[in-house]
Amino acid sequence: MPRRHITKSYGFLVKQETIEQVDKEEYINELEIKLTIAEMELEHERKRHEEEISQLKEHINEWAQNCEQEIKSILREEEKRQLKERINEWVQNCERGIKSILCEE
Repeated sequence: MPRRHITKSYGFLVKQETIEQVDKEEYINELEIKLTIAEMELEHERKRHEEEISQLKEHINEWAQNCEQEIKSILREEEKRQLKERINEWVQNCERGIKSILCEE
């Protein structure tokens, strides 16, 4: 007879198999608990990263708006400067025109 059969006949292997089965089930339960905890931690980290990304997006949008306002301000200043230059050119042209008219008379 094979040894397994002999030990079963004495009841030792049956008890050993039962203990091993319980140990396996406990081990599986522990693994399932660890897996559940790991999934919860992963979900927590995902939410934390989503919050960080959301905050970063808000900061980027604020920065973009500030940049846009600054650019508009710079453009307005540049437009003012160019307008002043054109007015000065017109004034100089008018002065030259008036002088030439006065010189002709």
